Amino acid sequence: VPVKEEKPKYWTTNIMTSLNFGQTYLFQWVAGGYNTVTLSGNADLSFNYEKDKVIGMNRLQMEYGFMWSADKPIIQKTKDRIYLESKWGYQTGVKNLSYSANLDFRTQFSKSYDYKVPGKEDPTTEDWKAARLLKSGLFAPGYLNIGIGALWTPAKWVSINFAPISGGVVLVDIPELRETYGMEPTKYDDSGKAIEWRESRGEFGAQLKGDMSWVINDAFTYTTQIS
Repeated sequence: VPVKEEKPKYWTTNIMTSLNFGQTYLFQWVAGGYNTVTLSGNADLSFNYEKDKVIGMNRLQMEYGFMWSADKPIIQKTKDRIYLESKWGYQTGVKNLSYSANLDFRTQFSKSYDYKVPGKEDPTTEDWKAARLLKSGLFAPGYLNIGIGALWTPAKWVSINFAPISGGVVLVDIPELRETYGMEPTKYDDSGKAIEWRESRGEFGAQLKGDMSWVINDAFTYTTQIS
């Protein structure tokens, strides 16, 4: 009976998700505090590739959470993040050193606000919404970076990528936030005051990024990144 050869696996995947719920209920409690309800979730997906001299590391992180507190009749966002990262390398003649190309993109799912206390007694939900200040939103800002350089992997648990040639784009899709994030004015009124700004801004520079991941046991893994 011929033995069937197992096909080599070049891709490895890892998916971690969590859903967290919390509640604080205070009854006849005089030390301070408010009743709260919190809900948050996150997903961390990794897709890695290795074949001959080519290696690839791809990761997508998403998290979102919100809170209701008795002191404010509104739902406040507590977590909001989208982070996509892709690194590819081609091994050089030097051990553990590869030519590399990397891409990363960061933004969020929904709008974020700075909540100011309304100048009214017993403010309503509409009063709280009217007093809040918009800080950010989906693609406002959005950061896209692409770099070319070298990837050093001295051990399986650590990788250091240096991209001396790195270009980036800052995108602000919400017009009223473009001035806040330093976009260039494109239109002025009769008095010379800027009233419209560009949607994006290009940047050029260098990037250094380090990733570390320790597998402690089957149930616990610690990862961190410095950029």
